[in-house]
Amino acid sequence: MKKSIKPFIIGTVVGSLLTISSVTFADTGIQAIKALLNKDLKVTVNGSAAKLDNPAITYDGKTYVYLKDISKLVGAQVNWNAKSKTVELKVDPSVLPTKPQTIATYKDNAITGSVTDKEFAKYKAFMSIINTQTEQMLSDASYKEQFMHEYIGYKILYAKYGAKPLSKEQQASFDSNLAGFLSELKTYVKQNANIQATVDKVGLTDADIKVYYTMLIQVPLAMENEVTEDELKAEFKKTQANYNMVTVRHILVGTNPLDTGGVQRTDAEALERANKVRKLLVEGGDWALLAKEYSEDPGSSGNGGLYENQQSNGWVAEFKDAANTQPVGEIGQPVKTSFGYHVIKVEKRDTKSYEQLTSQEALAIRSAIAKASFDTFMSKELPGKITKLDMSKA
Repeated sequence: MKKSIKPFIIGTVVGSLLTISSVTFADTGIQAIKALLNKDLKVTVNGSAAKLDNPAITYDGKTYVYLKDISKLVGAQVNWNAKSKTVELKVDPSVLPTKPQTIATYKDNAITGSVTDKEFAKYKAFMSIINTQTEQMLSDASYKEQFMHEYIGYKILYAKYGAKPLSKEQQASFDSNLAGFLSELKTYVKQNANIQATVDKVGLTDADIKVYYTMLIQVPLAMENEVTEDELKAEFKKTQANYNMVTVRHILVGTNPLDTGGVQRTDAEALERANKVRKLLVEGGDWALLAKEYSEDPGSSGNGGLYENQQSNGWVAEFKDAANTQPVGEIGQPVKTSFGYHVIKVEKRDTKSYEQLTSQEALAIRSAIAKASFDTFMSKELPGKITKLDMSKA
């Protein structure tokens, strides 16, 4: 090509002809160019063959098509304004992607941000994939608003805690779980045409998925890491009885036909039967025989009603309270739970100190403190940090 070639404008074909980029070459801008006019190039739009007015150009391993040809294919008008040196395109607005609209804004001290309709659509799609009930629940306006609140809350907390380092063990576990999650999710989406269509429609990318996953997993971990030793000790002190190791014997007189082999008892009948059992035990009755005859607890009726060295926190509240407070060696008054009436004898009770907590028990306390802090933020603090919310566009 000679220097005197007229200016021309070309668009790079990247995957789809609907994606347009343009480059303007002025007379003085190019001294020489090695290009191949490709007359045999085949073009399709949405699967249908299309004809170009001008041959394509192959240069430096890339294929270029005249902008006028691309514009014609996608229904646009193109004009070169020589005076302003501007490429003027006129396109039907209905075929252009809509501009993202801000539907929520928030401010938490130095943390400010917003949520657009397109961003929220991506998050909804992500959550609908990992929880199939989400889409149905989002049809309820009140739940959708609650869902938005939660998303904003996570965004604020992630801005606070997302950059905080995890422990080596936590980071290694997170990286491994993330890789596995992404692999399984890709496979799942590919195998479900409807889900794939939703993903494509909202433009949910691997990068989006990684951000959402990281936000949902790292926020709780980082909040747990912020819990201090003093907070752990204080929480343990409040709930120390939950960690008692208790040995009890009990006989259950049930009220639920599902638990009593089809026997229907009123509350009064069950209590009367429980008092009868207690009287027999106080008078020296044999636990093994009486448990086998009267108890409707399948887990202990065959061994004299015995639960040995159990952590009291694993029992229902009323039973746990009796196990933690009833005098050792005494047969207490019948205790009512959702299962029926229990006649209980505490045979041994050992308390546990803070220093005796296992690593898993300490982690459970740490998680409980972090969750309480998270719940407080979401329910009491977050509403005052949302400065704009328009769910009509969500």
